[in-house]
Amino acid sequence: MLDTNVVSETMRKRPSPVVLGWVAAQAGESLFLSAITVGELRRGALLLAEGKKRRALLHWIETGIKADFSGRILPVDTVVMERWAQLQVATGRTGKRMPVMDSLIAATALSHNLTLATRNMADFKAARVALVDPWQ
Repeated sequence: MLDTNVVSETMRKRPSPVVLGWVAAQAGESLFLSAITVGELRRGALLLAEGKKRRALLHWIETGIKADFSGRILPVDTVVMERWAQLQVATGRTGKRMPVMDSLIAATALSHNLTLATRNMADFKAARVALVDPWQ
């Protein structure tokens, strides 16, 4: 499952060739997104001033991301929310409570037994989710 930073990297003017190579090497049907990632991408686009870049990003989300990942955007359902609650309590008890969005992404990956591809390894370590860094 791709974290938001991996998806965002592919849209940069000069994306990391290492990340692009890693994504290209994966079987397309093995890549998933959390609905949270779609929301984070849209939020980022909507924070931009009205203009060409904002319109292009919103168009990319609708016709690129949502189309390319059709059937592979995982919802935040009851199973994910139950796992999220467990994560919040467990990480809170260790004094390392995760931010809500990160913990929802982690809970989604855990609920579907998926490895999370992210640059932010430290952000997800407390969740004990399987991780891979496409920048490495």
